Amino acid sequence: MAKIVYVGVGYSDAEDAYKAGKEAAKTALEQIKRQKPGIAMIFSSPKYDLTKVLRGVKEVTGATPSIGCTTAIGCISGEGFHKKSVMVGVISSKYMSFGVGVGEEISKDPVKAGRKAAANALKTLKFNPYKAAPKKAAEQVKFKPYCLIMIPDALSAPNELVLQGVAEIAGGAPVIGGSAADELEFKKTYQFCNGKLYSDSVVCAAIAGNVKIGTGIKNGYSPITEKNAFVTKAEPRIIHELDGKPAADVFAEMLGVDLEKLRKEALGLTITNPLTVPDASGTYLWPKHTVAISDKKIVNAAPVAENTAVVLGQATKESHLKAAREATREALESAGNPEDIAVVFTPHCTGRAVGLGDDAPKILDEIKAVVGKDVPIFGFNTYGEQGSPKGCALGHHTLTMPVLLISNELY
Repeated sequence: MAKIVYVGVGYSDAEDAYKAGKEAAKTALEQIKRQKPGIAMIFSSPKYDLTKVLRGVKEVTGATPSIGCTTAIGCISGEGFHKKSVMVGVISSKYMSFGVGVGEEISKDPVKAGRKAAANALKTLKFNPYKAAPKKAAEQVKFKPYCLIMIPDALSAPNELVLQGVAEIAGGAPVIGGSAADELEFKKTYQFCNGKLYSDSVVCAAIAGNVKIGTGIKNGYSPITEKNAFVTKAEPRIIHELDGKPAADVFAEMLGVDLEKLRKEALGLTITNPLTVPDASGTYLWPKHTVAISDKKIVNAAPVAENTAVVLGQATKESHLKAAREATREALESAGNPEDIAVVFTPHCTGRAVGLGDDAPKILDEIKAVVGKDVPIFGFNTYGEQGSPKGCALGHHTLTMPVLLISNELY
Protein backbone atom coordinates (compact mmCIF):
# COMPACT_ATOMS: atom_id res chain seq x y z
CA MET A 1 0.00 0.00 0.00
CA ALA A 2 1.34 3.44 -0.93
CA LYS A 3 2.34 5.61 1.98
CA ILE A 4 0.10 8.65 2.44
CA VAL A 5 1.13 9.73 5.96
CA TYR A 6 4.78 10.31 6.81
CA VAL A 7 5.95 10.37 10.43
CA GLY A 8 9.27 11.16 12.06
CA VAL A 9 10.22 10.91 15.73
CA GLY A 10 13.47 12.22 17.16
CA TYR A 11 14.86 12.73 20.62
CA SER A 12 18.02 14.05 22.24
CA ASP A 13 19.45 14.15 25.74
CA ALA A 14 22.21 16.62 24.87
CA GLU A 15 23.13 18.87 27.79
CA ASP A 16 22.85 22.05 25.73
CA ALA A 17 19.19 23.06 25.31
CA TYR A 18 19.54 24.52 21.81
CA LYS A 19 21.49 21.48 20.64
CA ALA A 20 18.94 19.07 22.14
CA GLY A 21 16.04 20.79 20.37
CA LYS A 22 17.88 20.96 17.08
CA GLU A 23 19.07 17.34 17.21
CA ALA A 24 15.61 15.99 18.04
CA ALA A 25 13.98 17.99 15.24
CA LYS A 26 16.66 17.07 12.72
CA THR A 27 16.28 13.35 13.44
CA ALA A 28 12.50 13.61 13.08
CA LEU A 29 12.70 15.43 9.74
CA GLU A 30 15.27 13.00 8.35
CA GLN A 31 12.73 10.22 8.79
CA ILE A 32 10.14 11.90 6.55
CA LYS A 33 12.82 12.56 3.93
CA ARG A 34 11.80 15.36 1.56
CA GLN A 35 8.21 15.67 2.78
CA LYS A 36 7.13 19.01 4.20
CA PRO A 37 6.01 18.56 7.82
CA GLY A 38 2.41 19.55 8.54
CA ILE A 39 2.85 19.73 12.31
CA ALA A 40 5.61 19.33 14.89
CA MET A 41 4.85 18.18 18.43
CA ILE A 42 7.53 19.01 20.99
CA PHE A 43 7.96 17.54 24.47
CA SER A 44 10.74 18.47 26.83
CA SER A 45 12.08 17.96 30.30
CA PRO A 46 11.71 21.23 32.24
CA LYS A 47 15.39 20.97 33.20
CA TYR A 48 16.28 22.78 29.96
CA ASP A 49 16.23 26.45 29.06
CA LEU A 50 13.00 26.02 27.12
CA THR A 51 13.35 29.13 24.97
CA LYS A 52 16.59 27.66 23.65
CA VAL A 53 14.96 24.27 23.07
CA LEU A 54 12.24 25.89 20.98
CA ARG A 55 14.78 27.98 19.08
CA GLY A 56 16.71 24.81 18.24
CA VAL A 57 13.57 23.07 16.98
CA LYS A 58 12.45 26.07 14.93
CA GLU A 59 15.88 26.29 13.32
CA VAL A 60 15.04 22.96 11.69
CA THR A 61 11.24 22.99 11.29
CA GLY A 62 10.90 26.63 10.21
CA ALA A 63 7.29 27.82 9.93
CA THR A 64 5.77 24.39 10.63
CA PRO A 65 2.84 24.73 13.08
CA SER A 66 3.84 23.31 16.45
CA ILE A 67 2.54 22.59 19.94
CA GLY A 68 3.93 20.81 22.98
CA CYS A 69 4.77 21.05 26.65
CA THR A 70 6.99 20.04 29.52
CA THR A 71 6.66 16.49 30.79
CA ALA A 72 7.61 14.15 33.64
CA ILE A 73 9.55 10.88 33.85
CA GLY A 74 10.60 11.27 30.25
CA CYS A 75 9.25 11.68 26.75
CA ILE A 76 7.88 8.60 25.00
CA SER A 77 8.94 7.09 21.68
CA GLY A 78 8.68 3.62 20.23
CA GLU A 79 12.14 2.96 21.62
CA GLY A 80 11.33 3.74 25.25
CA PHE A 81 10.91 6.45 27.89
CA HIS A 82 13.60 9.12 27.47
CA LYS A 83 14.31 10.90 30.74
CA LYS A 84 15.67 14.45 30.84
CA SER A 85 15.40 14.80 27.09
CA VAL A 86 13.68 16.62 24.23
CA MET A 87 11.45 14.78 21.78
CA VAL A 88 9.96 15.97 18.48
CA GLY A 89 7.32 14.16 16.46
CA VAL A 90 6.42 15.38 12.96
CA ILE A 91 3.54 14.34 10.70
CA SER A 92 3.19 15.07 6.98
CA SER A 93 0.44 14.21 4.52
CA LYS A 94 -1.11 15.92 1.52
CA TYR A 95 -4.40 14.40 2.66
CA MET A 96 -4.31 16.13 6.04
CA SER A 97 -4.34 19.69 7.33
CA PHE A 98 -3.13 20.93 10.69
CA GLY A 99 -3.88 24.04 12.72
CA VAL A 100 -2.75 25.19 16.15
CA GLY A 101 -4.00 27.69 18.72
CA VAL A 102 -3.37 28.93 22.24
CA GLY A 103 -5.61 30.24 25.01
CA GLU A 104 -3.86 32.15 27.78
CA GLU A 105 -4.62 32.90 31.44
CA ILE A 106 -6.61 29.78 32.20
CA SER A 107 -6.40 30.74 35.88
CA LYS A 108 -8.67 33.73 35.12
CA ASP A 109 -11.18 32.10 32.78
CA PRO A 110 -10.44 28.45 31.92
CA VAL A 111 -13.56 27.95 29.79
CA LYS A 112 -12.83 31.03 27.67
CA ALA A 113 -9.18 30.00 27.22
CA GLY A 114 -10.26 26.53 26.09
CA ARG A 115 -12.68 28.00 23.57
CA LYS A 116 -10.02 30.36 22.22
CA ALA A 117 -7.35 27.68 21.79
CA ALA A 118 -9.73 25.32 19.98
CA ALA A 119 -11.24 28.04 17.79
CA ASN A 120 -7.83 29.34 16.74
CA ALA A 121 -6.63 25.83 15.92
CA LEU A 122 -9.65 25.22 13.68
CA LYS A 123 -9.37 28.67 12.14
CA THR A 124 -5.83 27.97 10.92
CA LEU A 125 -6.72 24.75 9.07
CA LYS A 126 -5.83 25.06 5.40
CA PHE A 127 -9.01 23.51 4.00
CA ASN A 128 -12.61 22.76 4.84
CA PRO A 129 -12.58 19.25 6.38
CA TYR A 130 -16.22 18.63 5.50
CA LYS A 131 -15.37 18.73 1.77
CA ALA A 132 -13.24 15.65 2.34
CA ALA A 133 -16.23 13.59 3.48
CA PRO A 134 -16.55 10.18 1.80
CA LYS A 135 -19.30 9.61 -0.77
CA LYS A 136 -20.68 6.36 0.66
CA ALA A 137 -23.30 6.76 3.38
CA ALA A 138 -21.87 3.90 5.47
CA GLU A 139 -18.47 5.59 5.58
CA GLN A 140 -19.95 9.03 6.24
CA VAL A 141 -21.24 7.70 9.57
CA LYS A 142 -17.68 6.77 10.60
CA PHE A 143 -16.05 9.87 9.12
CA LYS A 144 -14.40 12.26 11.57
CA PRO A 145 -13.91 15.63 9.83
CA TYR A 146 -11.33 16.65 12.39
CA CYS A 147 -10.06 15.90 15.87
CA LEU A 148 -8.51 18.14 18.50
CA ILE A 149 -5.47 17.55 20.68
CA MET A 150 -5.38 19.71 23.81
CA ILE A 151 -2.51 20.33 26.23
CA PRO A 152 -3.46 22.47 29.24
CA ASP A 153 -1.38 23.72 32.16
CA ALA A 154 -2.20 21.20 34.89
CA LEU A 155 -1.53 23.48 37.84
CA SER A 156 -3.22 26.81 37.05
CA ALA A 157 -6.90 25.87 36.82
CA PRO A 158 -9.23 22.86 36.87
CA ASN A 159 -8.61 21.22 33.52
CA GLU A 160 -12.19 19.97 33.32
CA LEU A 161 -13.21 23.62 32.86
CA VAL A 162 -10.61 24.12 30.13
CA LEU A 163 -11.97 20.98 28.46
CA GLN A 164 -15.48 22.41 28.69
CA GLY A 165 -14.38 25.35 26.54
CA VAL A 166 -12.59 23.12 24.04
CA ALA A 167 -15.62 20.81 23.80
CA GLU A 168 -17.96 23.73 23.10
CA ILE A 169 -15.96 24.48 19.96
CA ALA A 170 -15.29 20.86 19.00
CA GLY A 171 -18.95 19.90 18.93
CA GLY A 172 -19.05 16.14 18.50
CA ALA A 173 -15.53 15.82 17.10
CA PRO A 174 -13.06 13.65 19.03
CA VAL A 175 -10.90 15.40 21.63
CA ILE A 176 -7.82 13.83 23.16
CA GLY A 177 -5.21 15.39 25.39
CA GLY A 178 -2.84 15.43 28.28
CA SER A 179 -1.97 18.04 30.88
CA ALA A 180 1.55 19.48 30.97
CA ALA A 181 3.86 18.25 33.75
CA ASP A 182 7.05 19.36 35.49
CA GLU A 183 9.04 16.29 36.64
CA LEU A 184 6.92 15.84 39.80
CA GLU A 185 7.90 19.25 41.17
CA PHE A 186 4.26 20.45 41.03
CA LYS A 187 5.38 24.08 40.77
CA LYS A 188 5.04 25.31 37.18
CA THR A 189 4.38 23.70 33.82
CA TYR A 190 4.97 25.14 30.36
CA GLN A 191 3.14 24.90 27.05
CA PHE A 192 4.56 25.51 23.56
CA CYS A 193 2.84 26.93 20.49
CA ASN A 194 4.51 27.96 17.22
CA GLY A 195 7.91 28.36 18.83
CA LYS A 196 6.70 30.47 21.75
CA LEU A 197 6.78 29.55 25.43
CA TYR A 198 3.65 29.84 27.58
CA SER A 199 2.45 28.98 31.07
CA ASP A 200 -1.03 29.23 32.61
CA SER A 201 -2.28 28.38 29.11
CA VAL A 202 -3.80 25.69 26.94
CA VAL A 203 -2.57 24.83 23.45
CA CYS A 204 -4.57 22.90 20.85
CA ALA A 205 -3.88 21.22 17.54
CA ALA A 206 -6.60 20.51 14.99
CA ILE A 207 -6.07 17.58 12.62
CA ALA A 208 -8.37 17.34 9.60
CA GLY A 209 -8.58 15.31 6.43
CA ASN A 210 -9.97 12.12 4.96
CA VAL A 211 -7.40 9.84 6.57
CA LYS A 212 -8.87 7.25 8.94
CA ILE A 213 -8.18 8.23 12.55
CA GLY A 214 -9.42 6.92 15.88
CA THR A 215 -9.18 7.55 19.60
CA GLY A 216 -9.32 5.39 22.69
CA ILE A 217 -8.81 5.73 26.44
CA LYS A 218 -8.48 3.08 29.15
CA ASN A 219 -7.25 2.52 32.67
CA GLY A 220 -6.28 -0.62 34.54
CA TYR A 221 -8.67 -0.44 37.51
CA SER A 222 -11.31 -2.87 38.75
CA PRO A 223 -13.64 -2.33 41.72
CA ILE A 224 -13.37 -3.73 45.24
CA THR A 225 -17.15 -3.71 45.41
CA GLU A 226 -17.54 -4.19 49.15
CA LYS A 227 -15.54 -1.02 49.77
CA ASN A 228 -17.87 1.75 48.67
CA ALA A 229 -19.35 4.99 49.94
CA PHE A 230 -21.62 7.85 48.95
CA VAL A 231 -20.32 11.38 48.44
CA THR A 232 -22.56 13.41 50.75
CA LYS A 233 -20.65 16.70 50.61
CA ALA A 234 -18.23 17.91 47.94
CA GLU A 235 -17.05 20.70 45.73
CA PRO A 236 -15.63 19.85 42.31
CA ARG A 237 -12.23 18.42 43.33
CA ILE A 238 -12.61 18.20 47.11
CA ILE A 239 -14.62 15.53 48.92
CA HIS A 240 -15.67 16.80 52.36
CA GLU A 241 -17.85 13.90 53.48
CA LEU A 242 -18.42 10.26 52.61
CA ASP A 243 -21.55 8.66 54.08
CA GLY A 244 -22.01 11.78 56.21
CA LYS A 245 -18.61 11.36 57.90
CA PRO A 246 -15.25 13.14 57.39
CA ALA A 247 -14.10 11.88 53.99
CA ALA A 248 -10.50 11.12 54.95
CA ASP A 249 -11.57 8.95 57.90
CA VAL A 250 -13.78 6.82 55.66
CA PHE A 251 -11.13 6.62 52.93
CA ALA A 252 -8.42 5.54 55.41
CA GLU A 253 -10.71 2.79 56.68
CA MET A 254 -11.35 1.62 53.11
CA LEU A 255 -7.60 1.44 52.50
CA GLY A 256 -6.88 -0.24 55.83
CA VAL A 257 -4.39 2.43 56.92
CA ASP A 258 -4.37 5.03 59.65
CA LEU A 259 -5.15 8.65 58.85
CA GLU A 260 -1.56 9.81 59.33
CA LYS A 261 -0.25 7.32 56.78
CA LEU A 262 -2.92 8.44 54.33
CA ARG A 263 -1.91 12.07 54.87
CA LYS A 264 1.75 11.35 54.19
CA GLU A 265 1.37 8.87 51.34
CA ALA A 266 -1.89 9.79 49.60
CA LEU A 267 -0.27 10.39 46.21
CA GLY A 268 1.43 6.98 46.18
CA LEU A 269 -1.31 4.93 47.88
CA THR A 270 -3.94 6.08 45.42
CA ILE A 271 -1.97 5.07 42.36
CA THR A 272 -2.75 1.46 43.31
CA ASN A 273 -6.03 2.04 45.17
CA PRO A 274 -7.83 5.24 44.15
CA LEU A 275 -11.44 6.09 44.68
CA THR A 276 -13.23 5.37 41.41
CA VAL A 277 -16.51 6.52 39.91
CA PRO A 278 -18.53 4.36 37.48
CA ASP A 279 -19.68 6.12 34.33
CA ALA A 280 -23.36 6.45 33.51
CA SER A 281 -23.39 3.17 31.59
CA GLY A 282 -21.69 1.27 34.41
CA THR A 283 -19.14 0.02 31.86
CA TYR A 284 -16.10 2.03 32.91
CA LEU A 285 -14.53 3.00 36.22
CA TRP A 286 -12.82 6.39 36.34
CA PRO A 287 -10.05 6.65 38.95
CA LYS A 288 -9.77 9.90 40.92
CA HIS A 289 -6.12 10.27 41.92
CA THR A 290 -5.85 11.84 45.39
CA VAL A 291 -3.13 14.47 45.60
CA ALA A 292 -3.53 15.49 49.25
CA ILE A 293 -5.48 15.13 52.49
CA SER A 294 -6.40 18.49 53.97
CA ASP A 295 -8.28 18.76 57.30
CA LYS A 296 -9.90 15.36 56.74
CA LYS A 297 -10.92 16.39 53.22
CA ILE A 298 -9.84 14.44 50.14
CA VAL A 299 -8.25 16.62 47.44
CA ASN A 300 -8.35 14.96 44.02
CA ALA A 301 -6.80 15.74 40.64
CA ALA A 302 -10.17 15.29 38.91
CA PRO A 303 -13.74 16.24 39.87
CA VAL A 304 -16.13 14.10 41.91
CA ALA A 305 -19.73 15.30 42.13
CA GLU A 306 -21.86 15.38 45.24
CA ASN A 307 -24.43 12.55 45.47
CA THR A 308 -22.09 10.19 43.60
CA ALA A 309 -21.29 6.62 44.60
CA VAL A 310 -17.57 5.87 44.83
CA VAL A 311 -15.88 2.50 45.10
CA LEU A 312 -12.30 1.66 45.97
CA GLY A 313 -10.38 0.62 42.88
CA GLN A 314 -7.43 -1.70 42.50
CA ALA A 315 -4.78 -2.14 39.84
CA THR A 316 -1.67 -4.19 39.22
CA LYS A 317 1.21 -3.75 36.81
CA GLU A 318 -0.39 -6.42 34.66
CA SER A 319 -3.74 -4.61 34.53
CA HIS A 320 -2.03 -1.29 33.70
CA LEU A 321 -0.20 -2.93 30.81
CA LYS A 322 -3.36 -4.66 29.61
CA ALA A 323 -5.10 -1.27 29.57
CA ALA A 324 -2.45 0.05 27.15
CA ARG A 325 -3.33 -2.71 24.69
CA GLU A 326 -7.07 -2.14 25.19
CA ALA A 327 -6.78 1.63 24.62
CA THR A 328 -4.88 1.02 21.39
CA ARG A 329 -7.42 -1.56 20.24
CA GLU A 330 -10.27 0.85 21.01
CA ALA A 331 -8.55 3.54 18.92
CA LEU A 332 -8.08 1.05 16.08
CA GLU A 333 -11.77 0.12 16.16
CA SER A 334 -12.71 3.81 16.31
CA ALA A 335 -10.74 4.32 13.09
CA GLY A 336 -12.65 1.53 11.36
CA ASN A 337 -10.01 -1.19 11.87
CA PRO A 338 -7.52 -0.05 9.21
CA GLU A 339 -4.74 -2.52 8.44
CA ASP A 340 -2.00 0.03 7.79
CA ILE A 341 -1.19 2.30 10.75
CA ALA A 342 0.91 5.45 10.34
CA VAL A 343 1.44 6.54 13.96
CA VAL A 344 0.21 6.21 17.54
CA PHE A 345 0.26 9.21 19.89
CA THR A 346 -0.30 8.76 23.62
CA PRO A 347 -0.50 11.26 26.48
CA HIS A 348 0.26 8.80 29.29
CA CYS A 349 -0.45 9.44 32.98
CA THR A 350 2.64 10.06 35.09
CA GLY A 351 0.95 8.24 37.98
CA ARG A 352 0.66 5.13 35.82
CA ALA A 353 4.34 5.45 34.94
CA VAL A 354 5.23 5.71 38.64
CA GLY A 355 3.10 2.67 39.44
CA LEU A 356 4.68 0.65 36.64
CA GLY A 357 8.21 1.69 37.63
CA ASP A 358 10.86 0.02 35.48
CA ASP A 359 8.08 -1.76 33.59
CA ALA A 360 6.60 1.50 32.24
CA PRO A 361 8.25 1.12 28.80
CA LYS A 362 6.39 -2.19 28.41
CA ILE A 363 3.30 -0.19 27.42
CA LEU A 364 5.07 0.16 24.07
CA ASP A 365 5.05 -3.63 23.62
CA GLU A 366 1.30 -3.60 24.27
CA ILE A 367 0.76 -0.89 21.64
CA LYS A 368 2.91 -2.73 19.12
CA ALA A 369 1.00 -5.96 19.73
CA VAL A 370 -2.02 -4.19 18.21
CA VAL A 371 -0.52 -2.02 15.46
CA GLY A 372 2.75 -3.74 14.58
CA LYS A 373 6.32 -3.44 15.80
CA ASP A 374 7.46 -0.91 13.19
CA VAL A 375 4.72 1.72 13.63
CA PRO A 376 6.08 5.03 15.00
CA ILE A 377 4.95 5.92 18.53
CA PHE A 378 5.37 9.13 20.45
CA GLY A 379 3.90 10.86 23.47
CA PHE A 380 4.59 12.24 26.92
CA ASN A 381 3.79 11.67 30.59
CA THR A 382 1.01 13.88 31.89
CA TYR A 383 -0.59 15.36 35.01
CA GLY A 384 -4.09 14.55 33.74
CA GLU A 385 -5.72 13.24 30.57
CA GLN A 386 -8.67 14.15 28.38
CA GLY A 387 -10.72 11.80 26.23
CA SER A 388 -13.83 9.67 25.89
CA PRO A 389 -14.16 5.91 25.51
CA LYS A 390 -16.63 4.42 23.08
CA GLY A 391 -20.17 5.44 23.96
CA CYS A 392 -19.18 7.60 26.92
CA ALA A 393 -18.96 11.31 27.62
CA LEU A 394 -15.82 13.36 27.11
CA GLY A 395 -14.04 14.04 30.39
CA HIS A 396 -10.91 15.08 32.25
CA HIS A 397 -9.34 12.04 33.89
CA THR A 398 -6.40 10.79 35.93
CA LEU A 399 -4.44 7.53 35.89
CA THR A 400 -5.54 6.80 32.32
CA MET A 401 -3.97 6.26 28.92
CA PRO A 402 -5.55 7.99 25.91
CA VAL A 403 -4.47 6.97 22.41
CA LEU A 404 -4.75 8.76 19.07
CA LEU A 405 -4.23 6.48 16.09
CA ILE A 406 -3.67 7.82 12.57
CA SER A 407 -3.82 5.28 9.77
CA ASN A 408 -2.21 5.16 6.38
CA GLU A 409 -5.61 4.67 4.72
CA LEU A 410 -8.24 6.98 3.26
CA TYR A 411 -12.01 6.82 3.76
